[in-house]
Amino acid sequence: MTQIIDKQSWPSERVDAQPGRVLIIDDDIDMVGVLHNFLEESGFTVMSALSARKALDLLRTHSFDLLITDLAMPEMDGIEVLKAAMEIDPG
Repeated sequence: MTQIIDKQSWPSERVDAQPGRVLIIDDDIDMVGVLHNFLEESGFTVMSALSARKALDLLRTHSFDLLITDLAMPEMDGIEVLKAAMEIDPG
């Protein structure tokens, strides 16, 4: 079951936690924009990549707590991106 959380019900403060670092990977610029804005307004540090190649470049130079990826992208699907990410940063 999917639960929809609107902005009003989203926690306004994170107790005793550092803001998470999120990487959004999607070739749909509109989806990236929506997710990026929502997460950033919710206190997360967000970076976005419109391609798997750009995402892997970012993973080599930055550390992330969470990856959000589209499963169907042209050059590499989301599962392949996650496998490559684990090779870059197994931790």
